Amino acid sequence: MHFCGTNAHHQNGIAERAIQTVSNIARAMLLHASMHWKNNVESDLWPMAILYAAYIYNHTPKNYVCPADVFYGSVVPRHRLKDLHVWGCPVFVLDPKLQHGQKLPRWDAHSKKGMFVGFS
Repeated sequence: MHFCGTNAHHQNGIAERAIQTVSNIARAMLLHASMHWKNNVESDLWPMAILYAAYIYNHTPKNYVCPADVFYGSVVPRHRLKDLHVWGCPVFVLDPKLQHGQKLPRWDAHSKKGMFVGFS
């Protein structure tokens, strides 16, 4: 392991490139979502965009190997890639009363509209 000196980020090129890639992915996701949700996407969603961009970066294979494979020392299951969604896409959350088996009046809304900002 080698440490770089103060203000000498050029000494750690691999990590800096990964940080740049994740930042660019998050920026693109925020811009894409702001085009579709004009008034709802603001810069305070940046941490959630960074977390989801890092998840995508770590679990997407490049040349049949993803960074999570290298970190864990084994192959991460690829079926999880089917769970990826577009960041900022509309989602519908079921009312908690229905989740617990209770009933709602017929004409009441059974779900609320939200925006996908990553996994919980």
